[in-house]
Amino acid sequence: MSDQDWKRLDIQMQAFSSRLTTKVKLSTTMAMNLATTVVTEIQALSPEQKNAITSVSQVPISDRLNELKAFQSWMDQASTFRNNPAVTRAQILTQNYICFVYLPEACFRVMEKSCPSGSATRKCAQFLNKYPNRIKLT
Repeated sequence: MSDQDWKRLDIQMQAFSSRLTTKVKLSTTMAMNLATTVVTEIQALSPEQKNAITSVSQVPISDRLNELKAFQSWMDQASTFRNNPAVTRAQILTQNYICFVYLPEACFRVMEKSCPSGSATRKCAQFLNKYPNRIKLT
């Protein structure tokens, strides 16, 4: 993904910046630039830490990223269909699967263990893994 793609995600996530600062305990700068911050933190990991992350999954990280790009494309397209209950339900089902099943298995759990304490990535992973409303599959 390009820097422009990360900036686009930063802008989308800014709607949640107050919750990110109060509940996840991110700094205002981290919350306002969350996607860019996470990418920067991941790029700064040691080769050993990166290997720990990629070795957890049998699916290559590039394939996971392609799935997330496809998900974002679907969400963008689905949001253009107003007052269509079938599309709205499909959008919600897809979003719930990605958020509650795919992402925890793909990265949240391993990011919590592999990223440095105090990093935005680790704080977000901890929050997403332990938040009381999340379902636990294991």
